[in-house]
Amino acid sequence: MTSAQFTGAGITIQVGASAARPAEQFHPNLTSVPSADQVLAGLVDGAGGRPVLVATRGLPGCGKTRWAQTWQIRLTGHGLTVSRISRDDVRAALGLNPATTTPQQEVEVTLEHHARIRAALTGGSDVVLVDDTHLQEDHLAATLAVARACGAQVAVADLRHVPLDVCIRRDATRTGRAHVGAERIRTLAAAGQPRVVTS
Repeated sequence: MTSAQFTGAGITIQVGASAARPAEQFHPNLTSVPSADQVLAGLVDGAGGRPVLVATRGLPGCGKTRWAQTWQIRLTGHGLTVSRISRDDVRAALGLNPATTTPQQEVEVTLEHHARIRAALTGGSDVVLVDDTHLQEDHLAATLAVARACGAQVAVADLRHVPLDVCIRRDATRTGRAHVGAERIRTLAAAGQPRVVTS
């Protein structure tokens, strides 16, 4: 695959053979990012201040959306303003099918995704829940970098411990755009889930 760069909204994204870059170029201390449950529990207890971005991590079917929706209800119930953002929602808004998007279209999705994150963090949201797989470290680091540039605190909800067969079984009950397929999930697992981060 040929390499190409796309620039927009102050972010340059490289796609293609030379796109793989160490996560340290985006955020040198990924492993030191606190866990989401710890940070969000602090917000419930009144330890507010800067806005918080939480990025989920895990395979399709691992429970990311349910986790995010549960926290959204809980935080909203405590008077906090919460936004939930996902690449799936961005693709749907752009009229794109995730099974057939091209690399350039995925770059457009990323630019819009980051723009929505910035708008939420600078527009009054106390918490922004980014409900995506983030299996590759550079993807996670890029999301966290957008949040940090907005002055937000960051945290990660890591659900990569959920077994592959459980994710596949849950996905099999889904229909339409929500259904990913077992083969795709196995591919994602092989490419982006080399280890489990618990801290």
